[in-house]
Amino acid sequence: MSIASALTIALSGIQAASTRLEQTASNISNSSNDGYSTKTVVTTSAALGSVGGGTEVVGFERAENKALYVTLTKATSNLGLREKQDDYQQLVQDIFGTGSSDSPALVESLSDFTNSWKTYASTPESLVASRQVVQDAVVFTDEIKRVANQVEDLDREIYNDINSTIVT
Repeated sequence: MSIASALTIALSGIQAASTRLEQTASNISNSSNDGYSTKTVVTTSAALGSVGGGTEVVGFERAENKALYVTLTKATSNLGLREKQDDYQQLVQDIFGTGSSDSPALVESLSDFTNSWKTYASTPESLVASRQVVQDAVVFTDEIKRVANQVEDLDREIYNDINSTIVT
């Protein structure tokens, strides 16, 4: 090994040590900054053919807290789940009319149907009362069908969302 090779190897070691010291100084000076994570210098052996050629800086690694990362990932996932549940809950309220109305259509049609039955029960001979029962029954069943169809559509939408979200 020549003196030039020995000096080159020594210089690479000094440069790697200098880079480590600079990174240590940076870690210390930034330690109080929010969001800063400690970095370490990654080195490897440099080769000159079959002979060792010193030390080479190949990059930097950020220190990470794996437990904290797992907690963050779970919290982010749970947030997404809760937001999606809230969206679907709002859609269900819209279908039943409970989100925006004091008197949802389904409840109102049931009430009308019940009241027309009470009127018919008190005056069974009244042709008007019997026709009102039939008319209110039709309105009530149409409302049930509307709600059922919208719930089925929402169920399909949720099923498709789940299938498109899950990666197998």
